[in-house]
Amino acid sequence: LVEDTATQAVIMQQSLSSAGHFVTVKKTAEDALEFLMANPVDYVLTDINLPEMDGYELSRKIRSEETLKRVQVILLVTLKSTEDLNLILASKADSFMLKELKRDYFLTAFQTVTSTFAGEEENPDTNAGKTAESAVKMLFSCVHAL
Repeated sequence: LVEDTATQAVIMQQSLSSAGHFVTVKKTAEDALEFLMANPVDYVLTDINLPEMDGYELSRKIRSEETLKRVQVILLVTLKSTEDLNLILASKADSFMLKELKRDYFLTAFQTVTSTFAGEEENPDTNAGKTAESAVKMLFSCVHAL
C-alpha cells in the first residue's frame, strides 16, 4: 500500500489485514519502488496523489522493470474528470479503485479488482492490451459497489 496520509493508510491497512491480506505501507513512491525491488508482492495499491513521484508515474516505473511485470498495480483515484481516465490508461496500471474508505465499499472493491486478476494468463505481456477494457469494467464495478 502506497499512501502518504497516515490516517488513510491505517484505515486501509486495517481493513485489508482484517480480511487476511498481509499489508506493508510505504509513504512515497520512491520507498515503494525500493521495497518492490527487494521483496516479492502480488499487488501494489497506490494513491495517485503522492509527494514527488505520483501514483501514475509509480505505475509506469513498475511496468518498465522486467522483474516487476507480474505485480498487479491498482490505483486509488477520485475520478473528477474524463482526463482522470486518460491518466489511468496512460499509467499502464492493471486497474483502479475509487478512493472511498467506507469499509464495506473498500473491501468489496479490492476483492472485485483482485478477483479479475485470478482469471488472467500468467504472461503479463498478453494482458497489456486489456488495460482499457479492465478500466471500463472496474469503473462500472466501483460505481455499482457504492
